[in-house]
Amino acid sequence: MVFHIVGGKWDESVDVNDQHSWIEVLEGDHQNIRLIDATQDDGILITKKGWTVGRPMQSEGMPTKVIRKGVGFKLKPLLDVEAFYGQFLVNDKFKDIVEKLEPGVHQFFPMELYVGDEFQRTDYFFNICNRLDTMDREQSFPINARGFYRPQEGEPHRLVFSTAKIGNHHAWRDKCVPGGAAYISNELARRLQDVGITGVGYNARDEL
Repeated sequence: MVFHIVGGKWDESVDVNDQHSWIEVLEGDHQNIRLIDATQDDGILITKKGWTVGRPMQSEGMPTKVIRKGVGFKLKPLLDVEAFYGQFLVNDKFKDIVEKLEPGVHQFFPMELYVGDEFQRTDYFFNICNRLDTMDREQSFPINARGFYRPQEGEPHRLVFSTAKIGNHHAWRDKCVPGGAAYISNELARRLQDVGITGVGYNARDEL
């Protein structure tokens, strides 16, 4: 089983009264962060900003301080994995699990996390640095002439991943599936769940 993951996900049993929280940058310029190598390959378009393409990013301009705003801790304590501009702000527990499975592969940029004027902890912007083609084209549809998965609203579709193509990888972006979703292996999902990592939304995908 493969999982498409999102950050900042609350357990459905938690009543947060429809109150929201979010992370904003205090120091740094996340709008101008660029990829180290933005060379186009045979996959979906690689932009210079490239937050979701599976390539290493430059540290220049990377935020060093962030602040959580919105509802207070009494309603919503900090999660192990917070949403950060659609991506992931993770704590040491999450980082250590990923590093044990794929040492030195992904980037973890440290950021001091504040609430108001108070420092809470050091978290990390998690940048996935595997850009792979892991789709099973015999089982997935519709596939366009370039070999990309291109579902149409209201039409039948199926996305299946290949165990052989995934190999020993545990976190990746698929270069032939539009949208830049983050995918993780069943093994990584199991390890995160075994230690009770909070804030990860798991969306199961077929794997053959």
